[in-house]
Amino acid sequence: TLGSQIDSNRNAAASDKEQLVTGTLTQITSSSDKPTNDIAYIGALRYDLSYDLGYQEGHELFASMTGYASDQVQLDSLDLGSFSVDAGARIRGGYWVLTPSVNQTAQSLSKEKYLTSRTGRLRLDWNPRPFFNLNGDISYSDERYQNTSESSALRLHSGQRYGARLGGNYTWTPNNRTTVNLFAGEKDAARNYYSYDSLSGELIHAYLFGGGSYISGSIRHGIDRYRDPDFLVTGNSPQHRVDRSTRTRLTYGAPLSQLLPSDLFGDSKAADQVYSFLAPINWSITGEYLNTKSNIPNYEYHNARAQFYLTRRWEF
Repeated sequence: TLGSQIDSNRNAAASDKEQLVTGTLTQITSSSDKPTNDIAYIGALRYDLSYDLGYQEGHELFASMTGYASDQVQLDSLDLGSFSVDAGARIRGGYWVLTPSVNQTAQSLSKEKYLTSRTGRLRLDWNPRPFFNLNGDISYSDERYQNTSESSALRLHSGQRYGARLGGNYTWTPNNRTTVNLFAGEKDAARNYYSYDSLSGELIHAYLFGGGSYISGSIRHGIDRYRDPDFLVTGNSPQHRVDRSTRTRLTYGAPLSQLLPSDLFGDSKAADQVYSFLAPINWSITGEYLNTKSNIPNYEYHNARAQFYLTRRWEF
């Protein structure tokens, strides 16, 4: 996958012109603390493996490796890099699939490693009807942060993360599918003012036009409740941070074959090879808006994002 995105507030700066510092509202004067729009160039590569164990039920082992890089044009401190490895098994029954898996991820920020996480996950899919699917998973992660030249407090975010999800898919017609997800989570960080409990819900609807083109829209709303106040922000006030976020997203995608005439490059063998390479590439464009409300002005912000991706898949 190759692409680009533009954000109206890439640094997630507070929408207000004031912020709390030890309990006192202070005017924001530093340009780095004000909303900054920026463009990023993105690349991702994923390799999947699966091995059929030879059982009639279709049990299989799987593994994958994923690399990701995002290069900001202006905000180099927010350049992201990630490499992750997944492995697991799919155990199939008559109407269900049980999927235990493990994950190891390393991430960098501004070309400095800042996070290593190890995750275990157990997922169950149940298909009572051909058009209806229920699924859920539970997960546990051990997250280890390390400080960088940009932040000397990242280590305080280290700790355990617990998650649970319950979801369902309903296929109205072969072209229409609705997905609902409910999430619950808990983060236990090294400092309780970075620890929080979260609840969220998500609604997704996808429509297939035919020929490989599609449109998908989603909305997700969640609430994060932090355990302890951060006295460097709230001062002597016992105010606990509470964030409420709403994210809406709309994506349209299609293969390049819908845009490129089959004789675009002529009728030679070389032209056919070029067309055969380009035609399966999927292009997509996404618009997204994130609005976060908080009882503490430092964490109240919004961001509009537009993305464009080209994705090519090979199967061996």
